[in-house]
Amino acid sequence: KLFEKLKQKYRGADYNQPHILKSLVYFANADGQPMPRMHQEVSWEDIKKQIIKKVKAIKL
Repeated sequence: KLFEKLKQKYRGADYNQPHILKSLVYFANADGQPMPRMHQEVSWEDIKKQIIKKVKAIKL
């Protein structure tokens, strides 16, 4: 869905889909930050695993 919206919103724009996907799983900056208050208990490691899983499922 994300890339469908991207194509609609930025028609004619030249973007690099693999680079965008790689950026979605770059956690170095976030890893050093304190965990924000959450509405439900969840670990940062679980969040990262879910994001990585979803990004891997995207077909290029």
